[in-house]
Parts: sequence; structure tokens; C-alpha cells
Amino acid sequence: MRSWIAVLAALVVCAGAPIAAAQTIRPAPLALVRPSAPAPGVCAEATRATFLAGFSDHMGAVLAYGQAIGEYGERLADWKGQRLIELGAWTAEDHGAFALGLLEDEGFMGFLNASMAEVSGMTRSASAYGAAVEAGDEAGACANAVDALRAADRVVESAAAQWAYMHARYDAEAAARGVSLE
Repeated sequence: MRSWIAVLAALVVCAGAPIAAAQTIRPAPLALVRPSAPAPGVCAEATRATFLAGFSDHMGAVLAYGQAIGEYGERLADWKGQRLIELGAWTAEDHGAFALGLLEDEGFMGFLNASMAEVSGMTRSASAYGAAVEAGDEAGACANAVDALRAADRVVESAAAQWAYMHARYDAEAAARGVSLE
């Protein structure tokens, strides 16, 4: 959830803030490995306890990966915007208008809306997991933990798709203005 708030805050800031010094070095790509989804059958009686013991760490890894995607996406978007200004293809006002325009872009906002629906599902599953743990229902806890992890993974996937969409929009702006960001 925090990454979406950061995206929106960054867009608002870009719209009205003076542009910082140009960043001529493209941010290095992420070097993280995406956490794997829960294996089929993890809630079988023989493996359930082990899975549940690692659930919190697994969820933390998925959320950390999502945060890293957001931080990288923001750095790359900042670099692309700065690069367009550095190349003389944009002004600070153009950058701000572009950022605000994304908030009206149905494709961009579709990813946000889809992600928020998944966050709701993740929250429901996490709550049901807690209730099952309190009730001593290990099978129910496991099923809800799996659901929560899958929803968290879909949130991360949606965030990655939204960043890819935004970056493609920056690239299209560069192409339309006859410049290369590299």
C-alpha cells in the first residue's frame, strides 16, 4: 500500500516542485529475486506447521520486494523526467503536466484500482488468518496465509505493471520529441 501512496505523492510533488539537478546516470536495475509463491500442497498436514512458521518471513519478503520495485520505479521515472529536461525536450512545467496527466490516465489508474482491490483481499485474508490462529484452526490459518501471500503477490505484480506502463509513457514522450533517453 505504501508504494501507491509514494507514487501519488511523487506525482504531486513533480507537478509543482522545482526540478533538481539532472541525473545523467541511469539507475541500475533491481538485483533482487522475486519471492516464490507458496508451493501447492503447503497446507497438507505434513507441511502445514513448517509453512506457517515461515509465513511472516515470506510475507515480509514479498512486501520488501514490492517496496524495492516501487523505489526503483520511482528512481527510474525521476531519471527519465530529468533526462528529458536535460535534453531540452521538456521544461519543468512539461514534467509536472505529464505527472498530473497520469492521474487522469485510465490505463495508469486501472493498475492502481486493481491493486487496491487486491490489498483489500490481502487484508481480509490476513484478518481471517489471525482469527484462525486464535481459534487454533491450523488448517484455516494455513489456507488464509496462502490466500494473503497470493494477494500480496498480485499487488506487487500490479505495481510492477503500473511502473512499466509509466516508464513506457516516458519513453513515448521521448520518442515523440525526437530524443533518446539513453
